[in-house]
Amino acid sequence: MVSAWIDHAEGRNDEATKTLREIATKEQGIFAPDGGIAAHEMLGEILSEMGKPEEALVEYEAELKLSPNRFDSLYGAGHAAEVAKQMSKATAYYQQVLKVCAGGGSTRPELGYAKSFVSTVAKQGTTAELREVLRELLDHLAPDDEVLKTVKLEKDQSGPTMKQKATFILKARGVGETARKAPVDAVGAVEDSGSSLARSVYTRGSVSTHVVTTRNEVLTIKAYADAVLAGLLQIHKYLESDRDA
Repeated sequence: MVSAWIDHAEGRNDEATKTLREIATKEQGIFAPDGGIAAHEMLGEILSEMGKPEEALVEYEAELKLSPNRFDSLYGAGHAAEVAKQMSKATAYYQQVLKVCAGGGSTRPELGYAKSFVSTVAKQGTTAELREVLRELLDHLAPDDEVLKTVKLEKDQSGPTMKQKATFILKARGVGETARKAPVDAVGAVEDSGSSLARSVYTRGSVSTHVVTTRNEVLTIKAYADAVLAGLLQIHKYLESDRDA
């Protein structure tokens, strides 16, 4: 084991992984032959450091088959899956980390990060639902074919944006440019929320502020969505009245 770490530290990664794979085939349980870190787990760590998260995940999962609920392998698998953008797996492993350590009173930073990640993913789901409700309403009130008669798409644009649809609806109601600005900007904020919130999972370094900041973002997006939905539903009521007249 020590020789593998030395090889890795000195850049001889092929030798390090070969040594560890040979040891891993002989391991049968939670304790490595020398009482140290299990070989599959060590392979996972080295492969993660080498920028090979998919391969690292395979090794962590192999160790978890031998030693279910082993903390470092669970957390390592979650991290590898996250870097590999396998979000459902990452969430599942981080949730298991929290479950295994529930009630223990541990202050390990890994637990803080796992809790932050799981909370953020849950809030992203809420944000996505808000965006989809708004998108469906805009699609109903402003069908693509109607909007495309009034706007010109950008080079890489496949269809009207949510902002363009909101503008189309408000113009149809005779709402002036100044009065349109606030609701259209709110639609744009909701439309842009998905990518900006997703990026926050990877770009924020402080776990201590991560959950609070993300929660505030979601509440802000909800406020935008509430305001826009109220306005568009009012417009919808007027349109229905016009049809019935």
